[in-house]
Amino acid sequence: MKKLVFVLGVLAAFVCGARADGIVEVSALAGFQGNVCQSCLVTFSMSYEFDVTTMAGVPNTLIFTEADNLGLGPFTPSPFQPAGTGGGEITSFLNAEGDILQVSMNENGLSNGGIPSFPQAGSYSLGDLLLLCEHPGGSATCHSGFSGGFNQADVGSLTVTAVGAVATPEPGSLLLLLIGLAAVGLYARKQTGATRVVA
Repeated sequence: MKKLVFVLGVLAAFVCGARADGIVEVSALAGFQGNVCQSCLVTFSMSYEFDVTTMAGVPNTLIFTEADNLGLGPFTPSPFQPAGTGGGEITSFLNAEGDILQVSMNENGLSNGGIPSFPQAGSYSLGDLLLLCEHPGGSATCHSGFSGGFNQADVGSLTVTAVGAVATPEPGSLLLLLIGLAAVGLYARKQTGATRVVA
């Protein structure tokens, strides 16, 4: 009986400790060259961690930088827009004029063969990296370099990579863990008491 209690305790602690949710990192690097002004350039880089179990971005992991020679910045992040497994998750950054830098997973790349379905690890289409000149009537500053309101990245990369796991015990798992630890503790205490009696 004592062995059974000990084994159950160890098993409970192991099961609770092993529960984890997968985390991936979404990384983007994009460069846009103006089609009106060939020397007009906009670039940005972005990365954040994404929980594939809850299908939500991990708080406080977003890193974003932007540079351009048009005076478009600064850009600030807008609320993350999830769409569920298969793509459509959108991460957007807006400036004061209403222009948008956007990462839209699988929105414009699904027609290309070999592209994974978000949040699978792999390389995604450059078509999912966008510069949108969205101000009503078109942002004059953005349109001074880009004729269209919808511009896909000319160069860059968009990748999803596995970075590890984060423990997310549920209330029931925590209870099971406590029971397991208590069982191990009782077993150890009885073993110590038995040793003292023999001595």
